Amino acid sequence: MKKIISNIVLPVHCTNDDAVEYALKESNIDKNIITSARVVKRSVDARRGTVNLVYAVEIEYLPIEEEKDEFVFGTQKLQGDIVIVGAGPAGLFTAYTLTKNGYKCTLIERGQSVYERSKSVDGFYKSGNLNVNSNVQFGEGGAGTFSDGKLTTRVGDIRSKTVLETFVEHGAKEEILYAGKPHIGTDMLKDIVANMRKEIIKNGGKVLFDTIVSDVVIKNNKVYSVITDKGEFPAEKVVLAIGHSARDTYEMLYKKGVAMEAKAFAMGYRIEHKREFIDNSQYGKYAGHKNLGAADYRLTYNGKDRSCFSFCMCPGGFVVAATSENGGITVNGMSENSRDGENSNSAIVAQVTPKDYEGVLGGIELQRKNERLAYSVTNSFVAPIQNTSDFINGTVSKKLNGVVPSYPLGYQFADLSALMPEGAVRTLKEGLKSFDRRIKNFTTQSVLTGVETRTSAPLRILRNEQMESINVGGLMPIGEGAGYAGGIMSAAIDGIKAAERIMSVYDRN
Repeated sequence: MKKIISNIVLPVHCTNDDAVEYALKESNIDKNIITSARVVKRSVDARRGTVNLVYAVEIEYLPIEEEKDEFVFGTQKLQGDIVIVGAGPAGLFTAYTLTKNGYKCTLIERGQSVYERSKSVDGFYKSGNLNVNSNVQFGEGGAGTFSDGKLTTRVGDIRSKTVLETFVEHGAKEEILYAGKPHIGTDMLKDIVANMRKEIIKNGGKVLFDTIVSDVVIKNNKVYSVITDKGEFPAEKVVLAIGHSARDTYEMLYKKGVAMEAKAFAMGYRIEHKREFIDNSQYGKYAGHKNLGAADYRLTYNGKDRSCFSFCMCPGGFVVAATSENGGITVNGMSENSRDGENSNSAIVAQVTPKDYEGVLGGIELQRKNERLAYSVTNSFVAPIQNTSDFINGTVSKKLNGVVPSYPLGYQFADLSALMPEGAVRTLKEGLKSFDRRIKNFTTQSVLTGVETRTSAPLRILRNEQMESINVGGLMPIGEGAGYAGGIMSAAIDGIKAAERIMSVYDRN
């Protein structure tokens, strides 16, 4: 049996052991039948002028056997292969779940394996020569590999525990099992992703890198095969885990008549502060305490016609060049596990809706337009920047305000308001003023780097309850690229669900 003791509030200097000891005293469970006790959640409460740690402790005690519904595998015979397109978290967890349960599949990724991909990214930062198929957006691990590795999600799904446990089994620290805001860090994610891929192969799966899917063959309203630059792959099921930047794939699917619709997303800039400034603003005198680490924040503002919010906050992190196309600039943020970089950054973005553009593919064109505007400032991958207060006041900055941008390919002062739609700029300025009232000097102690356009998919590939396209049988659009997830956790969960759908129909092949 299990019991969870929640809302254990302890001073900042306390440890996990202190929380467990407190929970055991409060549980009223006979110590002779307790088999284990562990912290399952730890978060920081920095409200009301003080900082405390808030714990939840899970206690297991006899009898520990619990009845569980056993998964029922299907009996239908697979007539072809299961092909998974994209090795981000959605595709990776689909392949991992299938092969772990005795199913064969082929995982196809346009980019390189994670270590080779890292070399390409490093080379781009040094030379400015972009590999359009293997970069921060594309390659083993997906876009999340070059991020903070956040594992938070609003999806209330029991599979989230499976995702976390899988990461720990493959190299993540056990603290992600209980941290209130768990993260892995890009440095550790690379090893974890590689370890999962090795197990997929060990269990009978095939993984193909540097393989570009150019077409999906559809016969009688059912998927038949995928065409790649390495040949054709017949398939009974094609799982599309393509990521939110696979613009050529979106365009190909649209031309093939695969049902999809435009959806809202967000665009804006990356804002950077000194990490010490954010730590002090959030934790006050407790800033720097070993139990707290680098501080984060989450800010929202609701304007008249759209919202503005912080997104993908990277404490002690770096701003990265996240483009996947020549002639355009888009940025993102990342952190290593230690989160000890000089600056902290987050996206400050405004909502963009289908009212701001025309057609299903209009969101892609809007993203591309603003990325090209950012590139046109210097006709290179040197990023346009502006002190936040100057952006609000409509003044091009002449010198830095003490925060040095961490973007790796250089920067130049520019008018960032010229690089975004007028409505979004208006809301961004209003939102930043609001944020300054919540965190003192938020706008005067920071710099903006432009532009951030790839916050989520600009469209949704429509699917039914079986997770298949509503008009193409056997085609399964999943994850963030299909418009059904937002981050590593929810994409991984969607991947597990896709595998379960397949396993519930088909027998092990």
